[in-house]
Amino acid sequence: MTADGDDETLARPQGFDQVVLVTGHMTDSPTRPTARFPEHAVPAVARRIERSLRGWRLGAGDLLISGGARGADLIATSVARRLGATVWMLLAEQPDEFERHSVAGSTETWIDEFRASVADTPTWVLGDVHRRNESCGGKPDAVYVATNEWMLDVATRQAGGAPVRVLAVWDGLDGTGPGGAAHMVDAARRAGADVTIIDPGR
Repeated sequence: MTADGDDETLARPQGFDQVVLVTGHMTDSPTRPTARFPEHAVPAVARRIERSLRGWRLGAGDLLISGGARGADLIATSVARRLGATVWMLLAEQPDEFERHSVAGSTETWIDEFRASVADTPTWVLGDVHRRNESCGGKPDAVYVATNEWMLDVATRQAGGAPVRVLAVWDGLDGTGPGGAAHMVDAARRAGADVTIIDPGR
């Protein structure tokens, strides 16, 4: 399902026991000049994501918020659903457009997984009020900055005063553009979230 990004459900605490927000790198496209999250590292990263989520005893009564991109987001989405947690996907763009920009570009299995997740997972798209956020500054990738801030705001509201857990698949380097994993990690730490880092290169 898809809904407006300003849906009342997102703003009103739903009584989840714990809230986890996943962020992280997309897997490398074939044209990426230097490896960051190569496809061959996916199984190892998936095991580490599952180990973290199981260590937090994520399951029924808990919420995982995902941005829906190939790589870290979709891996965590799949694991959380398998563990019985509620999963919400918060997309920067309408699904078809998001698929072109943030899912396609590597193996076809990511597209299949994204489409299945959209079909089976409550999914919202960034609303106009967030797109107009002055922090965007008119930059080309500003929508991703706005989406990070939106996701963190939703996670904070749903946590109801408890700490938000942020699971970041991140190499620890500054991003190549605004709105990536580095931005989310910095924003989450400033907001007092409990941040766990998984370096896909290790």
